[in-house]
Amino acid sequence: PYDTLSTYGQAFWVGVVNTLYVSLLGIVLATILGFVVGIARLSPNWIVSKVATSYVEIIRNIPLLLQLLFWYNAVLKTLPVPRASIELPGGIYLNNRGLIIPEIQLYAGAGTVGLAVLAASIFCVAFWFYARRAQNRTGKQLPVLWVSLAALIGLPLIVFLLVGSPVSFVTPELKGFNYRGGHQLYPEFAALLIGLSVYTASFIAEIVRSGIQAVPKGQTEAAHALGLAPGKTLRLVIVPQ
Repeated sequence: PYDTLSTYGQAFWVGVVNTLYVSLLGIVLATILGFVVGIARLSPNWIVSKVATSYVEIIRNIPLLLQLLFWYNAVLKTLPVPRASIELPGGIYLNNRGLIIPEIQLYAGAGTVGLAVLAASIFCVAFWFYARRAQNRTGKQLPVLWVSLAALIGLPLIVFLLVGSPVSFVTPELKGFNYRGGHQLYPEFAALLIGLSVYTASFIAEIVRSGIQAVPKGQTEAAHALGLAPGKTLRLVIVPQ
């Protein structure tokens, strides 16, 4: 953490870490939001399409700095004080000092659970390649999603129970004028993350929309002629391109 006694080098390092943190989270959030909005723009539902179009046209034409100031001053700073925090499920609290979430504490055996998650992830990737080859060879589609979910949830859960639940959560508690315990996401960080994600997602949405519309219509018509549902046509034919 940075304080008034820190050196310039420490302050610079904190800035580098925060920049990388915001960038990584922003890339993930903006990509997901932009992809969804880009597909929504082409929805046959008039309301969904118009809402997505309005979002893109409005957000893209508002300077990023104004959006950051809006999220910080007009949204986050108007939240209640800690004593009147908005309590969310799972021991999460929201107030004008940020978002406070329970802290994860790891004990002996947590590394084994991590290895189980890694092993399950490797299995899911290997099974996906196997299912793809099997589908190309036989035409039969294997339940990749359900098998992957069972592996990702089942194996770590079994190991978690066998090693004696090596993970616990420390719930934040109100002490004085603020909460103690847990992790805190500060309003400044949240405003930067939300503003960058929302702004960048509008450009990603246009890239997704133009990419989908660039796919020849003949491929969509051929997929429909083969009996593919619209969802599968989008997932198996259009999006991979």
